[in-house]
Amino acid sequence: MTSGFISEENLTNIPGLFPGDYTVVRCIESGGSFCVISLCRKKGRLFAVKSLKEEYQNDPLYISILEKEFEIAYELDHPNIYKVIEFTDIKTLGPAIVMEYIDGMTLNLFIRKRLLTPALLLKVANELCSAMAYFHKKQIIHRDIKPENIIITNNGSNAKLIDFGFSDTDSFEFLKSPAGTSFYASPEQMRGDLLDQRSDIYSFGVMISNITKNGAYPKVFDKIVKKCVSPDKEKRFENASLIIDLLKENNTTVKQRLSIKSILVQTFIFAAIVFASLFFIKQSGNDENPQKSAFSYFSDSIIENKTTLIPQVIKRPIETSQKGAHTANKHSTEVELTNVYYSCYNKIEKYLERVSSLLRMKYTVSLEKKIPSLTVDSLNASNELRSIVDNEYMHLADSRGEQSIAMKSNSNEWAHSSLSKVLERFRSEYITTLKSVISDSFKNSPNKSGFSGPEEWYKSEFPGTAHSNLLKTGEI
Repeated sequence: MTSGFISEENLTNIPGLFPGDYTVVRCIESGGSFCVISLCRKKGRLFAVKSLKEEYQNDPLYISILEKEFEIAYELDHPNIYKVIEFTDIKTLGPAIVMEYIDGMTLNLFIRKRLLTPALLLKVANELCSAMAYFHKKQIIHRDIKPENIIITNNGSNAKLIDFGFSDTDSFEFLKSPAGTSFYASPEQMRGDLLDQRSDIYSFGVMISNITKNGAYPKVFDKIVKKCVSPDKEKRFENASLIIDLLKENNTTVKQRLSIKSILVQTFIFAAIVFASLFFIKQSGNDENPQKSAFSYFSDSIIENKTTLIPQVIKRPIETSQKGAHTANKHSTEVELTNVYYSCYNKIEKYLERVSSLLRMKYTVSLEKKIPSLTVDSLNASNELRSIVDNEYMHLADSRGEQSIAMKSNSNEWAHSSLSKVLERFRSEYITTLKSVISDSFKNSPNKSGFSGPEEWYKSEFPGTAHSNLLKTGEI
């Protein structure tokens, strides 16, 4: 190597320097889901790797979920979306998605460290909307827009949208079940309806509302939030590009206001000079020669005509400020209503988790017991859910407004729809467990000879409950 330089080809031949496979450096994240994010190195370069937890590595369903995320994200090439490199099998990690390593922190952490200035929020919002507009045009719905899925880079504070694990697109016919984070999910997403780009726009609005509710951020976000989080998706922004247009419009308005302020400052400085000059001239006029100088005539002409030169420049910012105050008051109700809406969702979700746990404790599977009808449980839970919604909305100052009524109605609808799903899920799990118990009991029974199968044995051994239960399980 007479040139003094070492090629990458030569470097890779040095044993142990740049191993050909990915080497795990450390675990970045291992939350409550089925995935693990690891920091890996290959040939001197760092990568983020998303793989399955050990207990899921051989499960075809979870491998399919990981493959689906890769196939959707691999087609994306946008400066504000993380770059997916390959899908491979890595020693110690199993099937994995290899992604670019982004040096930064989540938007959630960025906010907690109080680094998100108003100007930076405008930049981040614009970049996220640009990313959404890009993948929405490809018929992709992210379904999990939230601060935890956004990285702010250490170099340049650029936004990078990550984690397409819950994303969906028309080209996939499987893994279509409802997914996402309930706090940010749209009403139609919570109901399990067919989604379009307006569901992501709703989630974006919830995120912005949560960021701006306790800070002095540009008022344009009030307008954005109001339109994004409408329970009626037809009233939301049709696409993310419209939000970008609104942000650009705001930037233009801000520049105009700054220009007006600059004019005012210059006018004030000029007026101060003029008055100081007049004061000097007046003092000079007390001497023996009171004749005016050429400068004094010029100064007087300016003062005499000042009302025709600058009145509109002075008045306009005052009017704008008053209008801004009125808008802030108007939108404060919107923000309050939105907060109640989210709070209601959270309380409903917690209550339904409690219902699910109580049902499992109350109804243990037994061959001697009939499958519970859940009618009384359903009625009691429905009444309690209605009380939760009523209590949340009763504190609103304008609780009889049309938007408030619509949101309350939507909360009730979602609550009872979700309750039905909880009850149906419990019923399904109960029946599945009962079938398993019948089968296992038949296998272990000393009296199983002479019966064609578990169902016949069950009807013979437990005649009081078997017929009714087997009817409900669909076995007879």
